[in-house]
Amino acid sequence: MGGENKISASLAVLIWDYLRKYANEPVERVAKVFQVSSATVQRVLDASHRDVRHLGKPRDSSREKPDLSRLQVAAVIGFHVQGTKQREIAKLIPCGTSTIARILDGKHRYNDKKLR
Repeated sequence: MGGENKISASLAVLIWDYLRKYANEPVERVAKVFQVSSATVQRVLDASHRDVRHLGKPRDSSREKPDLSRLQVAAVIGFHVQGTKQREIAKLIPCGTSTIARILDGKHRYNDKKLR
């Protein structure tokens, strides 16, 4: 609103994507990486920058985690059969312990058979 927009649309989208991927990165650090002001990064983060408004807030989507593949689910089941503890399986796969519990309880989309 105040001054002239000094960064390109492509740079604004790059900053948005970086903020999406590195959700815990401080605004000041991102500003230093891209050599822009902290205010610019904050506008991208708030989705108030004109070139990223249509994308929404980047950190909302950072909570989404990729789904496990069928192979990973099979590995979870294999580790469980071998007697590996849930927490250890979660570190090996890597995923959360609640995901391991859902798989073993038969509540995951790739496994509908209760294993414990």
